[in-house]
Amino acid sequence: MVKLRIEYDKNGCIGAAACVAVDPLRYKLDNSGKADLLGSSQEGNLQILEVETDDPTTVVEAARACPVLIIKVINKDTGEVLAP
Repeated sequence: MVKLRIEYDKNGCIGAAACVAVDPLRYKLDNSGKADLLGSSQEGNLQILEVETDDPTTVVEAARACPVLIIKVINKDTGEVLAP
């Protein structure tokens, strides 16, 4: 299992919904047309979600799909930034 930390800056969201298209289990558009990171907690301006997964591909692809690159994915064990 890979432990990941997802950091999402909703203030920078432009509502392109690329993250929702790639990972609809973790992202959903709210009433204002911006994405929410489902199940996340708030830390300052960031929505934070920590997940464990066998395959981080979808999490990383959702972050990389964001046209304004406001989603960061970090491997919690190594500290490596996997996306954007």
